[in-house]
Amino acid sequence: MNIAEKINYLDNDSRVKLLGKIRTEGEKYGIYPLTPNQYSIWCGYKISEGHSDFTNPCVAVTLEGIDLKKLLDVVKKLFRANDVMNYRFFETDDTVYQYIDYDGEPPVIITDLKDKNDIQTAVRKYSQDFYRMPYRLKSEYPVHFQILELESEKYVLMIGLHHLISDALSVGVMLNDLYSQIEGKPLQKKANYGVYALNKNSGNGMSIQKENERYWIETIAKTDKVIGIPADYERGWSGNAGIVELYISKDDSEVIKQTAKNLGSNMYTILSSVYSIIVHNLTEKKDMIIATTFFNREDTAFMNTMGDFASIVPFVFSFQPELTLYEYIRKNTIRFFEALDHCDVTFSRIAEVYNDSMVENINPVYQTALVYHKSDLIGMNINETGGVKISVEDLAVEGSIENFRQDIYIKITDSDENLKIQALYNKELFRRESIENLMGIYGNTLRNIRNFADTLLKDMLLDNCSGNLNVYGERLPEKYKLSDVVLPDLNSFTLNGERFCILNKYSKPLPKGFYGEIFVESAGRLYETGKTGIVRTDNALEICEERSRLIDVGEKLIDTDDISEQTRNCFGLTDFYYYYAGNGILILNYRSDRQEISKENIAEKTGIMPALVYR
Repeated sequence: MNIAEKINYLDNDSRVKLLGKIRTEGEKYGIYPLTPNQYSIWCGYKISEGHSDFTNPCVAVTLEGIDLKKLLDVVKKLFRANDVMNYRFFETDDTVYQYIDYDGEPPVIITDLKDKNDIQTAVRKYSQDFYRMPYRLKSEYPVHFQILELESEKYVLMIGLHHLISDALSVGVMLNDLYSQIEGKPLQKKANYGVYALNKNSGNGMSIQKENERYWIETIAKTDKVIGIPADYERGWSGNAGIVELYISKDDSEVIKQTAKNLGSNMYTILSSVYSIIVHNLTEKKDMIIATTFFNREDTAFMNTMGDFASIVPFVFSFQPELTLYEYIRKNTIRFFEALDHCDVTFSRIAEVYNDSMVENINPVYQTALVYHKSDLIGMNINETGGVKISVEDLAVEGSIENFRQDIYIKITDSDENLKIQALYNKELFRRESIENLMGIYGNTLRNIRNFADTLLKDMLLDNCSGNLNVYGERLPEKYKLSDVVLPDLNSFTLNGERFCILNKYSKPLPKGFYGEIFVESAGRLYETGKTGIVRTDNALEICEERSRLIDVGEKLIDTDDISEQTRNCFGLTDFYYYYAGNGILILNYRSDRQEISKENIAEKTGIMPALVYR
């Protein structure tokens, strides 16, 4: 009979009394409550039980120069050395507990591939199956091991860890322990993760969590949670993940690192600030939430302990067009260090506040995230140890990740050789070409970061080096109004011999994949069409009536800029916008505590009768 069965076997009074002691003195019993973050993960696990999650770390370690007997001994010692690998979980009285079970053996599967004709294909198949292997946390350990035998003294050791017991830095702890065991070095005694869990559930720990929760809820209160990254397909159920990789060379990454040093900043802030500029041009949102991960390892006692210490925070980037790029980075750096003081937080408790804003398959708080890792901290830089050749591969690759519930997730790994940028994207939402285009623009902007040092954000030119294209698609609208914008050489396109460009709200040209206003050239001058459109990555021009400024309503051509100015002047409104839903349907949305405006009021002042008015 295990501990869980013994506790549940007690009568109600005895069980309640014992559980009360466990909550405050769990170390005496070797039983601990989950941390608030762990409990959030547990709830997610129960919803998707039977499926793995892309946040579960999973690596493959290829070892050459070691025999199977020693490798199995190393795995067993690794398993024993890290308490969380031996954790079991049980629920009782609406609470989840974790305890150490030292009686079992590491769950190792051994697969002989020596006789396979195509070993690489076999390894790839077994790797994908291993990554997808579901965790059964109520009956099994939260760790998976599988050894693929390639040839004599050459093996692939695959290790899967449930997020309940591991974050990214824990992978580094585990791999360093693995290397030490191969060398035969004794492991430093580590703090017990259960003690950390007890601290998080203490009165002081919960007080810190609630204060940090309040900070983030207030920080994001006035942001638009649904930023609306333009997708290629209609939003529906989540699908599998596609992955596009981009590499920034060592020389270029050194320039970025030196920039961070000169600005008193850090790599995360540089990389995320540049990404936010691209997101702003994609969405035209001023305030953007780009989620990030903080690793919460400030307590040095837990630096070499495996466990889930990390938390997601909804970091807000406020785009101010009159700032230069370096001023923007400095501003975000200040906010980054302020955020560090509030990084111990449970994201699901923040998201609960905004569940009423949930749209199908959209996280209620953010649609994109960016995470930055140092490869040496996650144990990926070792090539040899104890006479054994080593190489490590992250198994979160395309073809492995199912049930992907994000829009775009940027994962950046910083090694001595380069910056590896991976864009994980929902294949049900985006075409690969769209993400490749996005990453190409991101990479070019990073590589030219010094050139943009004193450039105002509104003047930054995004370029994917596409040049002039022969696009095909809809007929361009008739020329409307002479513009004082100069025809740019960058990011201009041709259609049926006619040259045009897509401009953002600051009259700067946009590359493929971005919505903006369509301007057409005639006799060396640009004309406003009033139409919003996008040159898709398949080189088709798409005109979007819903986003357009010049629209047909009741057989009348109107300019929403003109009627917006009339509405502002006549009614004194500052917080409002017109939305064109197509088919002649114009809607006014406004906010006012003082007045109520009818369709007839609008028609009297502007000559346009909207279909609906929302207050």
